[in-house]
Amino acid sequence: MRTVALMGRDYPGVSFDLCVAENDQVGAGQTLCTDRRHTEICFVAPVAGRVSQIKRGRRRSLDTLEITGQGDAEHVFDIAQAQNDDAALRQLLLKSGAWTSFQTRPFGFLPDPETKPSAIFVTAIDTHPLSADPAKALASQPQNFLRGIEALSRLTDGQVYLSKKPGSPLAPERARL
Repeated sequence: MRTVALMGRDYPGVSFDLCVAENDQVGAGQTLCTDRRHTEICFVAPVAGRVSQIKRGRRRSLDTLEITGQGDAEHVFDIAQAQNDDAALRQLLLKSGAWTSFQTRPFGFLPDPETKPSAIFVTAIDTHPLSADPAKALASQPQNFLRGIEALSRLTDGQVYLSKKPGSPLAPERARL
């Protein structure tokens, strides 16, 4: 069995409202908790399993929420409407937990779902020692990566900038993103 955890410290400035309790069975994609200030931002289970432990920190803040993986139950999100409707795309990102992958600059907070960013920066390069090359991880699905970049462009009136290694096959060098 594998154990995964949601770490509260990974999301500075977020106050969590839990939607599950210890020993609850959860499916992959099921909402575990929401942001107290922006209840539309959902944090979802990355795997199906049982909530094995919830640890609280100072002032009852969420320290960790652990899930012991078992089973294969999953929540399926309807993406059909999000393909053509920008508001539906935003709602899909919020409900599926994908919104929690975004960060504002320069402080790294979760973006307010009601605001439109002036630009979006996609970081597809990691310069840390011994870090993996994102291009190799995405090599098997280049069209899906480009579709994701295209979807992000619908969230802003500005540009979407892709930071990548020169010569990387992720996107053509002169592609207008």
